[in-house]
Amino acid sequence: MTRKKLDAHRAALQPLLRKRKPEQFDASAAALKLKSEIQRWNREALRLLKGTPGGQTSAKAFEALGRMSYGTLTDVRTQLRARQEVIDGFLAAKPAAAKRISARLPAVKAKSRESNKAYPFDVCLSFAGEDRKFVHQVYEALTAAGVKTFYDRDADIESELWGSNLYEYLDDIYRNQARFCIMFLSRNYVKKAWTRLERESAQARAFLDHQAYILPVRLDDTEVPGVRSTTGFLTRSNGVQRIVNATLQKLKRPTPVRVKTESARKPGTSGASRGLAGHVVLLGDRLYQARRVTRAQDESLELELNVRGPEDRAALRTLAPPHFGYRKVRFVDRLDALDVQVSLLSETTTGRVSTMTLRLVPVQAHGTDMRINFMGQAPEIVAERQLRQLLLGEAPEPVSFAAYFPELPNEVRGGVLPYALRQAGELGQALQLAALLATYYIRSLNLVDHIRQMNFSRTTAARVTVVFKGSLKVPGGQPPVAEVNLRGTVSLSYSRGK
Repeated sequence: MTRKKLDAHRAALQPLLRKRKPEQFDASAAALKLKSEIQRWNREALRLLKGTPGGQTSAKAFEALGRMSYGTLTDVRTQLRARQEVIDGFLAAKPAAAKRISARLPAVKAKSRESNKAYPFDVCLSFAGEDRKFVHQVYEALTAAGVKTFYDRDADIESELWGSNLYEYLDDIYRNQARFCIMFLSRNYVKKAWTRLERESAQARAFLDHQAYILPVRLDDTEVPGVRSTTGFLTRSNGVQRIVNATLQKLKRPTPVRVKTESARKPGTSGASRGLAGHVVLLGDRLYQARRVTRAQDESLELELNVRGPEDRAALRTLAPPHFGYRKVRFVDRLDALDVQVSLLSETTTGRVSTMTLRLVPVQAHGTDMRINFMGQAPEIVAERQLRQLLLGEAPEPVSFAAYFPELPNEVRGGVLPYALRQAGELGQALQLAALLATYYIRSLNLVDHIRQMNFSRTTAARVTVVFKGSLKVPGGQPPVAEVNLRGTVSLSYSRGK
C-alpha cells in the first residue's frame, strides 16, 4: 500500500514540473506559494520513502541531494527531476528478487553493468571556473594518457556546446555519457548553479548504478552536500600525475611506464648512478628528477630537484647565477612549457641524497598567436609541416614561410631526436628529452592549441616511432577546429649521425 502512495505522490509532481511561471523565485505571492508547494512535496516524498519497506537506502539518496536552492524555475525543475529519479529507481526495482540475485552474484552483476555499456567519454570533469588552472592540467594529462575526457574548453566540446540547451545537454552528460565523473570540490564549487546541476545529475546516476561513479578530488576542506566525509578522495597535494594514474586504474588500463635509463641502484653505489625514474622535468638543456613543483599566488614556481652529482650541481648553479642578473631558461613540466628566470633558494644534503630548491619566475614567451592561410595553405597544413620537421626531422618545403609563421630554431631544424641524442647520449634519456623539447617548441611557437597525444617509442633496434595527435582553433573556419595528426619513424643511425 505504501508503494502505491509513493507512486501517487510521484505523479503529483508532474503539475509542478509543467509550471512555467514564475520564472524567478522572488518575494512575489506566486513564487512564495509555489515554493511552499515544492517544500511540502519534498517532505512528504521523504516520509513515504522512509516508511516504505526497503526504502531506507533511497531515502538516504534523496537526502544526499541536499537542500534545494530557489533561483530560477528552470533550476528548480532540474533539482526536482533529480529527486523524481530517486523515486523512479526505487519503484522500478523489485526488492525481494533483486536482493536474492545480488546476494548470490554481486561480482557478475557489477561486471555486466561495466562491460555491457559503452560510453562516449571515459570521464567527465565537474569543477568551478575559479579552479580551472589546476583542472586544465589534469585534463591535458588525461588526454595525453589516452583518456576520453569531457571538458568544456576542449575544442570539440566548445563547438558542440554552442547553441545547445545547456541544462539538458549537461544533465545528459553527467548522468549518462561518461563512465566516471571526477568532481573537483572547493568553496567555489558549492556556490555555483552550474556545478550544482552537474553534481545532482552525477549523484542521481551514482544512486542508480549502485557503484562508484563520482571520483572526488578535494581542493580544500569545504563540505559539499551529498559527498560524505567517509568517501575516499584525492587532494590537490596528490598532484596531477597521481590523479591520472588513479583514473587509469579505475578504467582498468595500465599506468604509464617511465623509461629507466639504468638499472635500479645497488647498495654502495653513488647517487649519480641512479636512473631517471620518477617525475622528470626539463630545465635548460638537462633532465632532472623533480621531488616537488608548487605554484605561488604570484604565478612563480618553487621547484625541488634531486641532485645526482657534481654535473647537476654545476649546471644548476650556472642557471641561477648570483650576480649575473637576468637570464631566460626554458622549463617543461609534462605538458606545461614556459621561459623562466631562475634563482637558487636552498641546497640540502641528507646522507647521500642532495636536493636543490629553485624559484622560477615566468617571463614573456616569444611565440605568436597569428595563424593565416598562405598561398592557399590552411593553418593546420602549415602546422603539420612544421611538426613533421620538428618531430620526424623531415626537410621543410622549398617555399619559405618564415615571414608568415615562425621558423624552427637551428638546434632542432633537423628534428628534436638528433639534438636530444647529442645532448643525452643514452637512448632512454634521449627519448624523454625529445618529448619535453618538442612540448616546449610546440607551445612557444603556438603550433597547436591542444596536445592530445605525443609518444616517442623505440620499435626496432634502429628506429623510433613518433605519434602525435593535436588540434587547433581556426577563427572563421568551417569547422572551427582542425585536427593535426601524424605518425612516422626516425632512423636512429641517421639521428646519431646528424
